[in-house]
Amino acid sequence: MYVADGKPVVAVVRGDHQLSEAKLQTATGAGLVRPALTEEILALMGAHPGSLGAVGFTGLQVLLDEAVRGRSDMVTGANRDGFHLRGVDVARDLTAASMVDLRTVTGGEGCPVCEGTLESFQALEVGTSSSSGRATPCHLERRSWMRTATRCRW
Repeated sequence: MYVADGKPVVAVVRGDHQLSEAKLQTATGAGLVRPALTEEILALMGAHPGSLGAVGFTGLQVLLDEAVRGRSDMVTGANRDGFHLRGVDVARDLTAASMVDLRTVTGGEGCPVCEGTLESFQALEVGTSSSSGRATPCHLERRSWMRTATRCRW
């Protein structure tokens, strides 16, 4: 659960993926995105982190990462501490949610622009560039301050 420009947002990614706050900010169009505080989560969802889920949840914007599209027989929090739902089908149980790209890519994945493979490395943030008019077939690069970054190794 996050707060985007003061409005709560439920963001869902697979358990083995990490949420990209930059992608969440883009998806919401917000100027400022931050993780919700435990008190805010309890007041809005009725449970602590670790037991949260979007099934049957209404009243807030719910965003699902594209990686869960078409998934079934999943497990998610039941919005009740210590309880989870099994057999969740995204198409059946999360119809009010919007599908967007929310997850952080990792090294070894295919490049979304060409046939290359992404590599992970440590980098300083100097900006983000994405252009196709370079000498190489693909130039896709993202750098983050003191974090793992990815780029295409075409």
